[in-house]
Amino acid sequence: MKTIRIFISSPGDVGRERELAGRIIARVQASFGRQVTLESYFWEHEPMRATTDFQSNISDPAEFDVVVCILWSRLGSRLHSQHQRPDGTTYASGTEYEFERAVEGFRLRGSPDFLIYRRRQSFWRCPSNGRR
Repeated sequence: MKTIRIFISSPGDVGRERELAGRIIARVQASFGRQVTLESYFWEHEPMRATTDFQSNISDPAEFDVVVCILWSRLGSRLHSQHQRPDGTTYASGTEYEFERAVEGFRLRGSPDFLIYRRRQSFWRCPSNGRR
């Protein structure tokens, strides 16, 4: 049976979307469980060690089959200075680091595949004038 490893990359401001991604993965697994195993990776499910920075505690996105990048208004938190590109420049955020690591994995081995979702701000209907 084939296992597909899925890395969910996103900052903390898209919690509902991350929850939805988890439910979708579970539904797909339930429907196709005889043919494939979906192994999802969410950073908030990993125990954090106080002795190191956050990014050092999560798996390398370059090693996954699929990377799902969910964005909205933030790109995540700043990284510890130990995380730098090979040219010495720093990443703007953990999400940027995860995305670039996944791109490097794709460049080297043709995987992971990418799914990128950008949440749009929802508009609500104003009851007084019906305008959006």
